Amino acid sequence: AWGYLPFLGFVVLRSFVEGVSRPRPVTVIAFAGVVLNVAANYVLMFGKLGFPALGLVGTGWASTVVYWTMFLLLLAYTVRQPDFRAFRLFERVGRPDARYLREIFRIGWPIGASLGVEMSLFMMAVMMMGWISETALAAHQVAIQCAAFTFMVPLGIGMAASVRVGQAAGRGDADGVRRAGLVALGLAVCFMVGTALVFWLAPRPIVGLYLDLEDPAHADVVHLAVSLLGIAAVFQVFDGMQVTAMGALRGLKDTRVPMLLAMAAYWGVGLAGSYGLGFILDLGPQGLWWGLVLGLATAALLLTGRFLRRARRGVPGRMPVASP
Repeated sequence: AWGYLPFLGFVVLRSFVEGVSRPRPVTVIAFAGVVLNVAANYVLMFGKLGFPALGLVGTGWASTVVYWTMFLLLLAYTVRQPDFRAFRLFERVGRPDARYLREIFRIGWPIGASLGVEMSLFMMAVMMMGWISETALAAHQVAIQCAAFTFMVPLGIGMAASVRVGQAAGRGDADGVRRAGLVALGLAVCFMVGTALVFWLAPRPIVGLYLDLEDPAHADVVHLAVSLLGIAAVFQVFDGMQVTAMGALRGLKDTRVPMLLAMAAYWGVGLAGSYGLGFILDLGPQGLWWGLVLGLATAALLLTGRFLRRARRGVPGRMPVASP
């Protein structure tokens, strides 16, 4: 609880710094936070350097220390940057502008809803895997962890697309909007196709990072996880495509319709398809994963099409300027 506010403060400052194309300080501070987190957990959990041994409670205090440190470091960087003074970031502290609050809420709540819908799809997939068997659930966790790891790259590309598309839209540069979005989509798809080839060509070594391939007790999980990785290869290409297209649309302040498209794709196609293929057609774990593929493919095509149409239509109006 003590780390909640500095965590939110760090997220806000990170969004601003990345929004003005300065992601490197955030990356450096994040890496420093990882190192500090390991050290603080060790010291506070096991009672080193004169501190009491707090056990699991120490992990909570360590996280609090890390959040405060990261927030203060990024705050110091933001305050000390001469280039940022023109933005007058802290002049209206305590005097919020209602126009900005309305605009941020209008853009932001559909983003949160979209993330919630996507998370609910994957939570339901875990539950349905558990209905099948413990083996299916274990194999699913291996495959989804691999897909989640590679997903971090297109997730970052999608964030960059939001920034670059938003900057082009702010300049009124329609060609820049299209170029930024298409380049981001191309990068994301190329990366995910490359990692998909790794999933296809070397699934057993990847599964071997999680399980002992020589242990007979793991044979069923290994066999199923290898099978699911092949489907995950297809899954992640569409996953990278949809998150990048969603990011580009956010740069155009277009969030409400994409939220509805995501709901239709994730729940109407992905969730229903997973249940139908997995249980009604009795395809088991592979059927559940193919349902996820269908949902993400639908989202990718709908969101990419939406971006291309919006980019051809022109750029949206600018956010109102706050009075000093």
